[in-house]
Amino acid sequence: MQQTIDYINGLIEELSDVSWGISVIVDYKEVKEDDDVYAEYDGSTFKKQDDYYIQQTQHGDDWFSGTIIYPINENKALQINYSC
Repeated sequence: MQQTIDYINGLIEELSDVSWGISVIVDYKEVKEDDDVYAEYDGSTFKKQDDYYIQQTQHGDDWFSGTIIYPINENKALQINYSC
């Protein structure tokens, strides 16, 4: 649990100029396709990056939105939505 708290504290510091929030705790499943690792949740896939999974959309030159799936155990994760 301390790792999750540390991650959230890091988000607070790093994303101070970004609109973001934790929306829900989700059930996810890690899957591997070829050499890539993904989380599957609610019919969507999120690509693994470091110790979390992400799905991001670019809306023009400098506006992004997306969802981070941050694992808190083997099959539960925080869903964090952001826009910047």
